[in-house]
Amino acid sequence: MYKRQVVMSAGVLANLAFAYLVLVLMFALLGIPSVTRIQPGILIAQVMPGSPAERAGLQAEDVVLRAADHDYSDLADAASALAALNDFQTLIRSSENQPVPLQVRRREKEALLEITVIPERQGEKVAIGVSLAPNQEVNLRPAQNLGEILTEAGNAYQRLVMMNLTGLQELLRNFQNTATQISGPVGIVKIGADLARDDVASLLNFTALISINLAVLNLLPLPGLDGGHIAFLILEAIRGKRLPREVEERVMQTGLALLLGLGVFLIFKDTLAIVTGSG
Repeated sequence: MYKRQVVMSAGVLANLAFAYLVLVLMFALLGIPSVTRIQPGILIAQVMPGSPAERAGLQAEDVVLRAADHDYSDLADAASALAALNDFQTLIRSSENQPVPLQVRRREKEALLEITVIPERQGEKVAIGVSLAPNQEVNLRPAQNLGEILTEAGNAYQRLVMMNLTGLQELLRNFQNTATQISGPVGIVKIGADLARDDVASLLNFTALISINLAVLNLLPLPGLDGGHIAFLILEAIRGKRLPREVEERVMQTGLALLLGLGVFLIFKDTLAIVTGSG
């Protein structure tokens, strides 16, 4: 049984190892990110589809300079940028179903935009459906040695793993709202193509993220996945004997059919979104 556990875990371990190697390659070839200048405002890194932020007109890479009476246009260092980000999150969490006026600078426009967003409860928290980041200028510098490359890759790897686990937790906690944001193979390829047009670093980061995501999902105790096989092995260890082969095969076939059906549905959904211009 031990050998079967090793075999079933091989795919998961390979995905995790591949993600780390991609990050090592990224830092070795492209360099180490280094913050050179803190800029005014809070950066909207991502806007979730169907979120209050999207409905209000916010877009990725918008910069929030002011929210209600909170001014974020004069940030001197990394500490003040982090404090502004925390302050904005606190303001949003305390403004459920209340309009919050924002002053926003869109990168392709010089004029400031006035946008009003209404935070909504999403699961156990109040949010507007964005991911935030300090508005900072980041340059790449050559790595000093192999140790720095491995350390930076390890730190980035840890962040990506936590991002995956947090996303999975949010999906399970608030499935109705987050399920519509799930992408299939077509959607993933489109995201990768968009990132490839931006820069290689974003594409490599996305590749590592997807590889870790596959490992995490593959560990779920669902029929048809490695996690399902591992669950059967654990059950076998508890019972002291293997389940009837017919039962295992029937469960696995049903799970595989459901996974294939989900894949076909996601391919259709993503293709339709691309054709209609909504994704």
